[in-house]
Order: sequence, then structure tokens, then C-alpha cells
Amino acid sequence: MYRKYVVNVEKEAGYRVSSPFNRTIKHIFAPDVRGVQELTFSQVTIPARGKTDAHTHDRGEIIFVTSGWGEVSMEDEVYELELDFAIWIPKGVKHALTNTRSEFLKIVTVFVPAYEAAELESIILKRTELTS
Repeated sequence: MYRKYVVNVEKEAGYRVSSPFNRTIKHIFAPDVRGVQELTFSQVTIPARGKTDAHTHDRGEIIFVTSGWGEVSMEDEVYELELDFAIWIPKGVKHALTNTRSEFLKIVTVFVPAYEAAELESIILKRTELTS
């Protein structure tokens, strides 16, 4: 009954965001992924020296670093990140992540209320097309 909620994330399919904002995103739990209505939980892998585009969301986001080092910019402030750092990004705050090392930076993200994974993928891919 609960098997669908126990996930080996390494084996999950994801999608790639193209250069210059290279990263791989795997949506693990969402209303349209395993029927989790309450939140969206994703893993993001940013390659060496990679970065995300500066962007905002219409809801808050939790980011948790699971491996690697980097920086998060929130509006005009920049903070260093490493393993086991947690970040709360309030809704509407412009932010971006940068991998500052030669290893992968892996994070997990949580959105509450949930995005549909398909909606979030569409937003991310459309936004990065416009800014690249």
C-alpha cells in the first residue's frame, strides 16, 4: 500500500535544464507524482561551476544541501552553502544557486503548497529559455 512512497531517487528519471543553467531535476513527490497532494519534493543536481537563473516563486521554497558546496543569492545578499545547510526562500524573493566547486552540488527542494510536477517543469524550462 505504501510502496510508492519509498523511492530510490538515484534510479528516478529526471530532466535536464540546458546551458547556461545546466542542472538535472527529479520530481519525487507531487500531486501528479505518486499522488502526494500536500507538497512537491524534488532533487536538483548542479554540475561543477554551474548555476541556476535568478528567479522567484509564488510560494515559499525550502532548499536543503545533500552534497557539495555553493552559494545562494537572495535579492542582494549572498550566503555560502555546504552539506547539511537548509535555506528558506520566502515567496517572491529573487534567488539563485551557484556551485562553487568542481564536484556536483546536490540539493532537495520542497514547495508547500504543492506544485504539480508538470507545471513546475514547464515553468522552469520556459523561464530558462527566456533568460539564456
